[in-house]
Amino acid sequence: NYEASISGGNDKTKFFSSVSYTDQEGIAKLQEYERYTGRINVTSTQGRFTFNASALFSVMDQSLAATHTGTFSYGSPIVSYAWFCSPSQYPYNDPATVKPTDTPPYYSTWFPAGGSTNPIQTQAYDESHTGFNRTMISGSAAFNIMKGFDIKEIFSYDINNERSYRWFDPRTSAGASHNGEMDYFSSQQAKLSSQTHLTYKRTFADVHSIDVLAGYEVEDNPYVIQTTVGADYASPDLREIENAGKTEGFYTNSTSRNNNRMVSWVAKADYNYDSRYYVGASFRRDGSSRLAKDARWGNFWSVSGSWVLSNEKFAQSDVVTLAKIRASYGANGTQPWNYYGYMGLYSYGYKYAGLGGMDMSQVLNDDLSWEKNYATNIGIDVSLWSRLNVTLDVYNRDTKDLLMRKDVSNTSGFDKTLKNVGEMNNKGIEFAVNGDIFSADKEVQWNLGFNISHNKNELKKLDGEQTEILYWADGNKVGQPYYSYYLKEFARINPEDGEAQYYSNAAITKVVNGKKVTTGYERELVSYADASQRIIEDKHFDPAVTGGISSNLTWKGIDFGFVFTFSLGAYVFDNSMYQFGTGEKLYSGAVPVLYDESKMWKNPGDNAELPRFVIGRETDELSTKHFMNANHLRLKNVTLGYSLPKRWTNKIGIERIRIYGSGSNLVTFKKKECVVDPEMYGRVSYQSPNLRTVTFGIDITL
Repeated sequence: NYEASISGGNDKTKFFSSVSYTDQEGIAKLQEYERYTGRINVTSTQGRFTFNASALFSVMDQSLAATHTGTFSYGSPIVSYAWFCSPSQYPYNDPATVKPTDTPPYYSTWFPAGGSTNPIQTQAYDESHTGFNRTMISGSAAFNIMKGFDIKEIFSYDINNERSYRWFDPRTSAGASHNGEMDYFSSQQAKLSSQTHLTYKRTFADVHSIDVLAGYEVEDNPYVIQTTVGADYASPDLREIENAGKTEGFYTNSTSRNNNRMVSWVAKADYNYDSRYYVGASFRRDGSSRLAKDARWGNFWSVSGSWVLSNEKFAQSDVVTLAKIRASYGANGTQPWNYYGYMGLYSYGYKYAGLGGMDMSQVLNDDLSWEKNYATNIGIDVSLWSRLNVTLDVYNRDTKDLLMRKDVSNTSGFDKTLKNVGEMNNKGIEFAVNGDIFSADKEVQWNLGFNISHNKNELKKLDGEQTEILYWADGNKVGQPYYSYYLKEFARINPEDGEAQYYSNAAITKVVNGKKVTTGYERELVSYADASQRIIEDKHFDPAVTGGISSNLTWKGIDFGFVFTFSLGAYVFDNSMYQFGTGEKLYSGAVPVLYDESKMWKNPGDNAELPRFVIGRETDELSTKHFMNANHLRLKNVTLGYSLPKRWTNKIGIERIRIYGSGSNLVTFKKKECVVDPEMYGRVSYQSPNLRTVTFGIDITL
């Protein structure tokens, strides 16, 4: 990493500019990341006018193996290690056994568990590359109409260009069937926005302060995509689409152009009396093109107030230097993620009797509307001796008209449609404390901080009829967190015969007010085939508690700081290892990393972790057996630096020189059973973990 910046100016005009370069290797070969960034900002005041202009330019290139680590793929290095490969397999053939027409290197294709895919050969020939260019330009002009009264116009344009390709070489198993294949993707996503604000700020009689804003905002988001596929190449060196022998017949050859806009009217007012009593209110009316005309506009608002108790004469103290009570309540909205989710649509590109045609692709949904969130927050801020600071927040957030994909009758030609059908609640508490162990006027300065938070999420309602929506391995159930696991429940390994046993979990129901209600589940021990999936109610996607510890210490030019983070209560599901059953399946000769003969059942009476091994058994196992407890404590960052004495740097005309070293994710304390990065979420497969990095650098201030 390299970075340089410069700033300066005078009392009327100031500027800042910086450039940076990053070059990073990944955890697998062919994984590389390179980025160039430049930015500039200029602010100038001329009489009653204030102008600001800024620009950011960024170029990023990322190279991956064509079968990269984030996906399920035969050639992925992590997938091959975890699933398909055996120590008895070798990536090269014996030169004495190859055909006379073969050329080195003599790659073997004897990988029966991995579709004959040699990961070393794939790494050598296949490619995946992604590049981004980003340009963000913004400018503003403000005019002071009269004392305290200003008008300001802000304009910004943010454009992202992506281009990526994946090459499947004809010499590898992925590209052999098409004699080489090139998948090319490009997109351009832009955001054009304009904001016009009128503001009025005044203080009267030294105790009455008001701050009022009225504004009009417009946002436009065009998005263009192009996907092209070529195949049947004369040579692996001629990879461009124009050199392909075949470009027709691929479903992915397509272009699309999308756009959405939002218009907003904004108003805001704040008042405080003598820096003791604060009240505020805001209102905005948003109109989104993602919704039908009759449901397009949403009204959102908030009110807030606070009392700075420590500014009252009767409460002033050298001990309690700040005491503040605050509260707020308001409503905001979330628009659908689908640009055209409310429309009834037909799609073209289909053929009938050899002629171009169309097909219905989306059912009419013109009652789709804003998802609404109603949030309440009550907080307390306390500072003692101006050194110890404590913050406590309690919040409640009710979400209504929840945007969810609702099941519909298959006779309509669809299985789900986006609807405002649910209600959800989040409530929690956040606590933070930090203090100066040694204050700033001492030679040694040390600040120590701690924070902890708890959030409870609960789905309150679906459509009023359904109580759960179930998917493959997760689902939504009233009374449970929005994201819940939907699995069979592992019980034990039968000590008598070594077979895995599961709870039957057949629902126990009764009729209440004419509706069937589940009151419990049967707990009979049965085989995997006879067990039922159900929402797992005691192990969740989200942690119950998160927090962190931070420290910053300086002494005679030396600075040392660290940040620990922790999380308790979350579970991740091993989405790759479930396909090995409970450990008895070898998948065509591969040896998975979970295979451990010492933990397998061997004789009657054994209390084993894994069942008896059965040759040829081909049973997937979608159960709680593959839960991993994600509780962890991580040293997120640690930094040690030294600033040279100013009496040295001033002699060479430099304000400051600081030399430092830092590390990220250096140490993680977690459960042994959690074989993935504990910060991963939900069902995890072959994603790359957070990298452990060490950085050395020097900061120079002129």
